[in-house]
Amino acid sequence: KTIIEKIVEAVKSKVIEEISDIRDESDRDEMVRVVIELKKGKLSDKVIGQVTRYVSFVAQNVTSA
Repeated sequence: KTIIEKIVEAVKSKVIEEISDIRDESDRDEMVRVVIELKKGKLSDKVIGQVTRYVSFVAQNVTSA
C-alpha cells in the first residue's frame, strides 16, 4: 500500500481524526504532492505532527518487516 493509503486507513480507524480529506495530486514526472484538508477549526501544526509521526512509524515497520 502507498503511504497515502496508510494515512487514509489511520483516518478511518480514528488514529488521526482531524483530517477531512486527503488526495494524491502527484504528477507523472514523479513529483509527489499530497493534499490534506483539515476539519473546520483544527490546528494544522497538530495534524502535521500526527501525520509525520504516523508516516515515520509506518516507514520503520515496513522496512523492518
